[in-house]
Amino acid sequence: MQYLSIVLGLAAAASAIDVRIHAGSNCDRGAYECLNLTPNRCCYVESGLYGSIGFYGVPTNWNIECRGHSRSGDNRCGVQKVTENLSGGTFKCLRGGGFTGAGYGFRGKKRSSEVCDAETSGQTCTEFQKADVIVLEDGKKYLLSGMEESLLDELVQLAMNGTVAADIPEGFKKFEKAE
Repeated sequence: MQYLSIVLGLAAAASAIDVRIHAGSNCDRGAYECLNLTPNRCCYVESGLYGSIGFYGVPTNWNIECRGHSRSGDNRCGVQKVTENLSGGTFKCLRGGGFTGAGYGFRGKKRSSEVCDAETSGQTCTEFQKADVIVLEDGKKYLLSGMEESLLDELVQLAMNGTVAADIPEGFKKFEKAE
């Protein structure tokens, strides 16, 4: 029985990638991240506009459509602003700015009404995942779960301004993500 749990866990991990919503315009500077984002879900941030979106750890045998979203009313994943394909690579950077959310889906598959697409095409994202990590420019990650709003605001400000881990106040140490 434990063998089955391990296999199912590995299968779930192999069907998800990490998506970062970057402050910089070239998948640089600080970022919000959704760990293990599954296809046809939208990773979003509560506020702000961001310069680029990075798709990380994509299996090389995947053929996906990477999507960058901008706000439509209260929907942070409302309008599909940029769409680019990735086939055979492990990383993709969407540029263009003004992003509030991101997602991806497999190309060549029949689309359903549950696909996370732009409202302009008559469909909306039905599944959402709020970013759960802040990533500094040097790659250090901080978990957002359980963080008070004032601390979160401070960490976001530091991350988006290019601060590195060595310059982060000691109070954030308990939120560091183990690698």
